[in-house]
Amino acid sequence: MHKQRSTETVAKALLSFTIPLILSGLFQQLFNWVDAFIVGNVEGELALAGIGATTSIYNLFVTVITGFTSGLSVLSAQQYGMGREGEIRKTLSTYTMLLGAVFLLIAAGGIGGTTQILKLLDTPRNIFSSAHD
Repeated sequence: MHKQRSTETVAKALLSFTIPLILSGLFQQLFNWVDAFIVGNVEGELALAGIGATTSIYNLFVTVITGFTSGLSVLSAQQYGMGREGEIRKTLSTYTMLLGAVFLLIAAGGIGGTTQILKLLDTPRNIFSSAHD
């Protein structure tokens, strides 16, 4: 009876982690659909092409953030499991500083290199010229 009980507990724990991940994916897709619908209908095809050209970069950032936070959760869970609850705060602070610095550098590079990024992505000229305005 004890084995079955622990299996049910593990299944419930996995389900409680899985449901938010599934909902997150669904909300992300809904965001993309609404974004494309509004931009396509309000701003037109060129603006929608601009979104399409940058979607892969956006998805890269989302994936990187997800990877970092997954690693953070593993480290925190290990520390909690080893009874080192005091180290969790230090781990969270380190990750916050590291991620903040990384993404500030990426943002600065993106702001400074917008023209080069648009050329690299072979963005349509109308969108490219509006980036200079």
